[in-house]
Amino acid sequence: MRAEATTLRPLAVLSPRKRAPRAFVVPFRMMRGHITLTAAAPGVGKSTLAVEEAISLVTGEDFLNLDITEKRKVGLINNEETRDEIKRRIEVTCQAFKIQFTDIADRLFIHCGVDDEKFVISRDVGGEIVHTPHK
Repeated sequence: MRAEATTLRPLAVLSPRKRAPRAFVVPFRMMRGHITLTAAAPGVGKSTLAVEEAISLVTGEDFLNLDITEKRKVGLINNEETRDEIKRRIEVTCQAFKIQFTDIADRLFIHCGVDDEKFVISRDVGGEIVHTPHK
């Protein structure tokens, strides 16, 4: 850990009018450069919502009324279902919204914590993001 990461600094005078607006990908839901986490009780639809949001972002089709305006690459991490189950959810979502599988194949990336290799993401001493396999 770098020393400056634990150093407390005075707040200084805030200038909200000078601060740049947040860069939302999905207004008030997903910000550029940040990870969005959906948490709730089991069985209420978190995985279904995540798959639907991911497919909407990948295709640029705003079938959830999220104010999506362009196609994006999306990483979907699910630590509750197997890879097979996530693929099934993706298939049924594509069928329900009439999305061709070829339209998402090269822009949707999935990781399933149940049966995929575990990993840790951190920053090295130079500040670069590092993916580290974890067994």
